[in-house]
Order: sequence, then structure tokens, then C-alpha cells
Amino acid sequence: MYERDGKEKGLPWLKIDPSKYQLHPKAGQKVTFIIHILNAGLASSVPFSYSIWMDDKPLTTGGITKPIAPGKEELVSIKWLWQEGEHYIKVYLDTTNKNREIAKWNNTFIDPVRALTFFFAVSRNTYEGFSKNRNNLDTFNFEDWAQYHVHMMNWLFISSIWPSSPKGILERVSNRQYHCCRGFARRQEPRGIRAEDEVQQ
Repeated sequence: MYERDGKEKGLPWLKIDPSKYQLHPKAGQKVTFIIHILNAGLASSVPFSYSIWMDDKPLTTGGITKPIAPGKEELVSIKWLWQEGEHYIKVYLDTTNKNREIAKWNNTFIDPVRALTFFFAVSRNTYEGFSKNRNNLDTFNFEDWAQYHVHMMNWLFISSIWPSSPKGILERVSNRQYHCCRGFARRQEPRGIRAEDEVQQ
């Protein structure tokens, strides 16, 4: 809510009443987690099983019964009654090892449910470029690269132990949404001419 403050020469002034905004669901409130299962490989997957846990307790098991084509995804949703405190949702894919893949580590996903959310915006050509180049995690997709940086940030939070913060930084972050922007992060170059990096408006 924007309000005008005479002391600021009539300029818009952001004033928020925290009591009017709910940061997290209330204890006992039913919430829904939607898991996006992306096939970032070059071949269709074969049917596989999965399991979803909250902390160290299983919530559900199931299976993807049809192949997922390259670049496509399947959605799995699960409901949970919100609990206070820090909790981690854990997703395990291909639990019986049915698929041949260049990387298996990204079949496991662990996310703090109370984390602050990052929103990633990436140009379409940059996003697609990740599928043509091996990243620092030995995979070929933007999502793994983005998740690596967020997990590293959380690890640094945990490890930032000082006399003034004996438990480290308690906050956690998560990237739960991506948006591919139209256009290019680099100008299209005529053959034989090198252009400087620029972001199109």
C-alpha cells in the first residue's frame, strides 16, 4: 500500500502493516505442493516410480506411467497440513533405477518449505543454451545450475557461525519459479562481426 507523506515532499511512501499480510500458512491449514518433473534429456523417459517425504516421514509413493518426452514435464501434487517450524519436503525420482541418465543426483530434491522464494527470469536463448552446453554439474539444463546456486547460498547461511550468530543464518531461500523472457540476452551477430554484450529492452 502506497501512502503520501508530507515530510517526503509528497513522494510515494511504502508503508506496510505486517498484521495484514500472512507470510506463512497457519498451523493446520491445508496446503498443496506441486512437483514439476522435467525431462531435460535428449530421449524420452521410461515409466518410473517416485516417493515424497516430509522430513523423515513418507507422505506418498506413486509412479509416472507414461514416457516423458524431452523438454516436457509431468506434475505431481500432494496435500499437507501446515506445521510450525522448519520442515523439508523431499522428492525421490526413479527409485527403482529404470532410466539410463548421465546424472542421477538430480533425481533427489530437498527444499525447505518456509524458505523465501527466488523468482528467476532468463532470456529464452540463454535458457536454451544450457541444453547445448554441459554445466558445472555435468548436466545440460538451466534448472540444475540455478538450484546449485540456491543450495550453495543455503549452505553458506548454515555455515555462517559467529559469536553473534551461533546457529548461523536461520533464513533459507528457494527458487520455485522460472520465467523465460522473449528476446535475446545477446544481440544477434552478423557472421564475422563480434558484438558487445547487451540486454535488449
